Amino acid sequence: MTGPAVTVEDPVRRWAADAVTALRGGTSYVDQIDLDDLLGTAYDVRTAVPTGLEVLAAAHATLADAPDVAPRLAVPLAGSPTLDARAPALDDVETLHDTFHPPGLYVVRRNLERLTGGWEEYRVGYDRVVRDLGDGLWVEASYSCWRDQAERTNGWSFARTLWFDVRREGDEGAGCP
Repeated sequence: MTGPAVTVEDPVRRWAADAVTALRGGTSYVDQIDLDDLLGTAYDVRTAVPTGLEVLAAAHATLADAPDVAPRLAVPLAGSPTLDARAPALDDVETLHDTFHPPGLYVVRRNLERLTGGWEEYRVGYDRVVRDLGDGLWVEASYSCWRDQAERTNGWSFARTLWFDVRREGDEGAGCP
């Protein structure tokens, strides 16, 4: 994987601070920004995933003193007309994503996994570390295929997403929207 073409720490720090303030002051459980909007750069499909992993690591470092929230990286895949339980291999993650939609950084409340109802979903984690960040931290991935009640009612397709999260031993995670 190649590294990011831009410095990510400053824009991540600014956006994450605003996102946490908004989450704590409102009723939302999640805030999101596309990577190209966050970094002020054109979407480059060749570097999107490696840059996204750098952004995720920077967001985790920025939010280290905010135990009620967690960063997540979402890499959209092509949709599916059915609930697709075939998780893609991670061997070539740079070529897996939907090239029309850029990856997005999310900040979610840690109790998000307690939300229930209203959607259909298949979710599975991968049994491997995607990136070792050192100091007992690593990035792991999960696959989700889902749609909400409105999408189901309208007969729309399922969204497919690779989710990347920073973990440490004993970490319960942030859940998946």
